[in-house]
Amino acid sequence: MKKTIIRLLKLLAVFCFASAVSIIFFYSNDSQGIKADAASKVDLNYLMKKYPDGKYWNHVGMSRNNADGWTDKPCRHYLVGGWYKPAGTCNSFYGIQCWGFVNKLANECYGTNNYSQWPRTTLSKLKPGDAIRFKNNSHSIFVTGVQGDIVTYGECNSEYSNCKIRWNVRTTKTQIAKSLTGVYSAPSELTVNLTNNTELKTTTVMYGKKLEVQGNASGGESGYQYQFSIMKPGSKSYEVIQEFGISDKLSYIPTPSGSHKLKVIVRDRKGKTDDKILGFSVLTYRFINKSTIEKNRVKYGDQIKINLAATGGSFGYNFRIMAIKPSAASPVILRNYCPYSTYYYKPWETGTYRIFIDATDREGRSQTVEYDFTVTADKLVNTSVMADNVKTGDTAVLMLSSKGGTGQYRYCIEVKHPWRKEYITLRSSYSIDTFNFHPTKDGVYYFKVTVTDRLGNTAQKKFKLTADSAVKNTIQYETNRTADTGLKA
Repeated sequence: MKKTIIRLLKLLAVFCFASAVSIIFFYSNDSQGIKADAASKVDLNYLMKKYPDGKYWNHVGMSRNNADGWTDKPCRHYLVGGWYKPAGTCNSFYGIQCWGFVNKLANECYGTNNYSQWPRTTLSKLKPGDAIRFKNNSHSIFVTGVQGDIVTYGECNSEYSNCKIRWNVRTTKTQIAKSLTGVYSAPSELTVNLTNNTELKTTTVMYGKKLEVQGNASGGESGYQYQFSIMKPGSKSYEVIQEFGISDKLSYIPTPSGSHKLKVIVRDRKGKTDDKILGFSVLTYRFINKSTIEKNRVKYGDQIKINLAATGGSFGYNFRIMAIKPSAASPVILRNYCPYSTYYYKPWETGTYRIFIDATDREGRSQTVEYDFTVTADKLVNTSVMADNVKTGDTAVLMLSSKGGTGQYRYCIEVKHPWRKEYITLRSSYSIDTFNFHPTKDGVYYFKVTVTDRLGNTAQKKFKLTADSAVKNTIQYETNRTADTGLKA
């Protein structure tokens, strides 16, 4: 019996010693204890700025602890027997790694040195500022937001191997409860000011493309609404392009090219606002006039097709078409400010034309292209016919016709009577196809028929008509084989 009592006393002594060691590890140097400030001295934004996301809470490259700082290089923790052995470069604040980091945040906010001295609470009463120990007593986190079952928090060394700082990590109360060690209630709710976290995915947008913006905020009271305004190049004021309450997203095609400013205002449920100005540039591809003509040689009377096109610059192209005709020295405007993709032009002269096509974009960029094309016409041929002989007093019919040239034929009919030495003009007119002649005396009558086309080209044909009273049958339409004289400029 006496031996049993002695054995129990020894075990009790060992237990008390172990407990004392644990207390010294977790609570050593905490002279302030729970003498914490009632209200948070700093807000979440201050903490996130002081200890940036993605950095490392350590003093790699330094000779001493740096609890108020961070580095860009991770610690090297070594895995020993299933546990990571701390490196000598880990920062500490009444503990190291995750435990020390949460202690440091608690100290920044409330002045306490060890969060484990805060009163215990439950997940149902969780609030921003509280601390949680979970994952089977292996990890500590600092609560920054609670919405329903969703918990947002900050932490250090979540991977146990590098002391990496992370913010805005999300999990659920349900998930935490599966490995919960304890919830520690901060003296008051952490101050979380409304912050506009909206950022642009890119600071350059090609002309004609959409700018896609996702509103993002934290703190304040959830239920955020966003207003988007734009200041265009050359302007001194903002123009609202999307009002509060429509959407937390903006899909907008900015114009013109140049530097723009986007103002994003977030408003929370209580009406508090925070604005942010984001700069971006609208760029354009090089403006190129790609207009062409379909052919560089056409027949007189045919149309020439002009294809109007441009790329780059700012959309909303306009085209001006000018031409220098073969008979002119300066251009004339065929079409001014033509927004169409094609234009048809019918030239009325033969020879070489020069076409100028000016393309202008919405912002005044311009470029001119030039093309030459030639208008040709077939040889003008006088195909008129007349009988060789006629009975005196009867009617001799002159059938007028031509081909080739530039059309719009004009005929001049001249005759030399048997008793005259010179020709006299019988008729000069457009749009005639027959001419009736009545010889009154026997003899030989000589005819000259000259055709002139629109551009002044001429072709002449001569006929000899014999009038005889003794002729019994007049052949009115026998073709006279006198040769034509061809074109005359």
